[in-house]
Amino acid sequence: MLQISSDCTKCAKCVKVCPTSIIEMTDNGPLLKPERIKGCIKCGHCVSVCDKGALDHQLVPLANQESTDNVINSPEAVKATMRSVRSIRNYRKTPVSKELIADIADAARYVPTARNTQQVSYLAVLNPETVKLLADKTVDYFAEAIEAGEPWVRPYRGLVRVYRDKGYDIVFRGAPHVLISVYPKSQYYGEDNARLGMVYARLQASVHNIGTCWAGFFEMYAVAKPEEVAEILKIDADMRVGAAVMFGHPAFKYHRLVEREPLNISFI
Repeated sequence: MLQISSDCTKCAKCVKVCPTSIIEMTDNGPLLKPERIKGCIKCGHCVSVCDKGALDHQLVPLANQESTDNVINSPEAVKATMRSVRSIRNYRKTPVSKELIADIADAARYVPTARNTQQVSYLAVLNPETVKLLADKTVDYFAEAIEAGEPWVRPYRGLVRVYRDKGYDIVFRGAPHVLISVYPKSQYYGEDNARLGMVYARLQASVHNIGTCWAGFFEMYAVAKPEEVAEILKIDADMRVGAAVMFGHPAFKYHRLVEREPLNISFI
């Protein structure tokens, strides 16, 4: 599974960074412990950490890894990108191209996942009728909870009235599309993985000047009625929605990075 070239200096960095400790250093160089091979989580640390490029891994090939030399590591640039992400609630109706959507979702797949499982999938809802159906079903769910006298829904009573009586899309804010991350319900930390992936997607979308906003009302409905949502989305019944964002071309351009409350941090 490991291929070691003559450039190996036996520095043992690959041994030290392996999260499951399945690599050992021998007189002939790094070796996967035979009894621990199944413990490999395909993280690629061993290949990436080797400055000589002397180690290759069958499951995470050296040829598929890119050099970090060209990565922009300016803290100021990274933080500015993070600050530029706004919760957009005003959209133009112009569709976002599938190529651009794919690039946004592609960024999400690089998010760290528990045990590097990477079992998060993404659904881009482009059909306006499906977007409308998801919004309708979300409001129906809140209406049912109000009718049943559920105490948690009291702060949201206006949602149903605004949507049904005034025709205002409080669920997706008139966005043309919805991006949804899904995961197998049996997956270890699946919801966290799916939600963190959407954070990466929002960052990439912002760089492309595509507006996004968390679709929290829909998420609440999806958590409460997962099988119903799975049927609408045409996914397996054992899949669960981890996160959802509305997205599209923003109606307005934002010209400043908005300040937040001062940092609250303690050192102990």
